[in-house]
Amino acid sequence: MGALLVGYYEGEDLVFAGKIGTGFDTRMLRELRARLDAIEIPAPPFTKGTGLPRVRFHWARPEIVVQVAFIEWTRHGKLRHPRLVGVRFDKAAREVVREGA
Repeated sequence: MGALLVGYYEGEDLVFAGKIGTGFDTRMLRELRARLDAIEIPAPPFTKGTGLPRVRFHWARPEIVVQVAFIEWTRHGKLRHPRLVGVRFDKAAREVVREGA
């Protein structure tokens, strides 16, 4: 797995917020890959946002919540310099919204 595509909910829309390619260790990569493989879907779940990659990605139902550290939001609504901090089990995916929104 090279990168994790992430998003947040804005009403009923799942907004694409960018991709995370750092912060993983080998164990976390294996665990995330197994979980993502189990919820794979054929098309992107994102309904809003720009810059969504079109090739060489596997899509999954938006069920896994991750904690992300980043510098700021870009003017295009993407995370600047994001890194994965960990997986959260105390929050449902539908509860994830953009900070300050």
